[in-house]
Amino acid sequence: MRKKNTRISNVDQLLRALFSQRWHLLPGGDELADIVSNRPGVYILAYSRQNLQGKVVQEKHVFYVGMTCEGGMNTRLGMFRDGIARSKRLTLRRGVAAGIFHSAAARFRRTWLRGKVYDPKAPARLYFAYLSLDSETAKPWRTPNDLRNLGKVVELEYAAIARVKSVIGHEPLLNSK
Repeated sequence: MRKKNTRISNVDQLLRALFSQRWHLLPGGDELADIVSNRPGVYILAYSRQNLQGKVVQEKHVFYVGMTCEGGMNTRLGMFRDGIARSKRLTLRRGVAAGIFHSAAARFRRTWLRGKVYDPKAPARLYFAYLSLDSETAKPWRTPNDLRNLGKVVELEYAAIARVKSVIGHEPLLNSK
């Protein structure tokens, strides 16, 4: 029997919590599974020559805002990372072609990397921060409250983009299509 989920805070509280997180260097390999939640939530990326590791997230550094309601944060960030770090040859990850379903990874690679593979030792590096929410995502098991909470994930993503735009005057560069 699964535990009863709790109601998630309002979006303003979630937004404050997201922007009080600290930046982490985007790792290669399987380290994401060890440091990132497998729950739904919102993640933000920075792409900078500055060392942002351990620094509190600031709107001026936000390069991309993304979210996941299914598959978990570690899977979604892994798809982004795989989309920029692998050769054009498709690789399989849990039966899914890695990187092929993350459009921001394709834009990043095309525009910022000029088609090359991401080098985590290059002067400009990717950082991430995230906020995950406690919600069941499997359709047979999720409750009406889980569905409301998953709606907060989507609302939080747009609220984060709006917060960045209100501070820097435009949406995060990688969010612009």
